[in-house]
Amino acid sequence: MTLSEIAALKEHIDSELAAGKIWSNTSPAGAPVIFVKGADGRLCLVDELIKMLRHAKIFTKLDLRNGYNNICIKEGNKWKAAFRAKYGHFEPTVMQFGLSDAPAVFQRFMNNIFCDLLDITVIVYLDNILIFSISGRSM
Repeated sequence: MTLSEIAALKEHIDSELAAGKIWSNTSPAGAPVIFVKGADGRLCLVDELIKMLRHAKIFTKLDLRNGYNNICIKEGNKWKAAFRAKYGHFEPTVMQFGLSDAPAVFQRFMNNIFCDLLDITVIVYLDNILIFSISGRSM
């Protein structure tokens, strides 16, 4: 890790500990921390979504920056998401970015919340919500 990555890791761990999103543990499992650069490109939209939006005039986009952290990990399963770093071994209390099933779990969570509005006036893609209207009256 670079010095800036180490500093960012320390800051993140301290912040997550203070917020109660992780706690120090001695779990037998734990993945190493790996820094991944974010994608530079836009999200690819499928043709059906573009067709659905072609007559819309008003858009509101919401990015749930910490959305994953609002889903608690079930007791008894937290050890499976443990991670280790030079500052210790930690176990999350809430879902973290980077877990293999996190995107699917979060998408299902969001779809359940917006089920009556999906593809009518709301599109949900992971932690991004697009609210749209042809006239503004349905908003």
